[in-house]
Amino acid sequence: MKTATAAIETPERDWYHNSIVTLKTHLSNLQDSLLALGKFIVEALDHNPRVREMWLKDVPMLSPLLLDNLERIGRRQILPEIYLNPSCEKLLTAPLSVQEQAVAGGVMVVIQSGKEHRASYKKPNELTMREAAQALKTGNVRSFEEQVEYMTPGPKLRRPDWEVDGEGNVIVHHLCVINRESIIAMADKILAKEKKTLESDMKVKQVKKG
Repeated sequence: MKTATAAIETPERDWYHNSIVTLKTHLSNLQDSLLALGKFIVEALDHNPRVREMWLKDVPMLSPLLLDNLERIGRRQILPEIYLNPSCEKLLTAPLSVQEQAVAGGVMVVIQSGKEHRASYKKPNELTMREAAQALKTGNVRSFEEQVEYMTPGPKLRRPDWEVDGEGNVIVHHLCVINRESIIAMADKILAKEKKTLESDMKVKQVKKG
């Protein structure tokens, strides 16, 4: 298998080899720095949670989102390898096990050949934006069947941004803005389910008494 080095003239090969070593070293150091910074932020926030607001006022480069992500890196909720790959943004909210699988075993990408579909696995840094859009959903990797459906031409049925399950829990399916109207709607649905449950319990008690 030919490498990129083979296409470079001999005088330049040593320089190119050194550039590869330098790149790998800096990228490795960047991952280590993210882990160290995340650990520092976690220790500081655990010591005094008020420093969060103070930092955001006194450190112009620090945004709320950046601080949250660095804290999650420090708490081992985000892997640096995932954080450093823009194509894997949807995996930032995925369980650590899903992120570890993506880094160690690759992300499953369904490839279509004629009418046939097969699974291929790619490292996070190898994913194109198109492949990432197909293979990833917020907080997880799409299953084989989900990817085939995604690839099928025609209108797609989009799940609602959120819904209330049978236990009254709010399940958010997509990244979205939860505005005042959404919060009121959530509360109404939760109260309606609570009312239905209460009425059902009362009927059961009345039957038992009867």
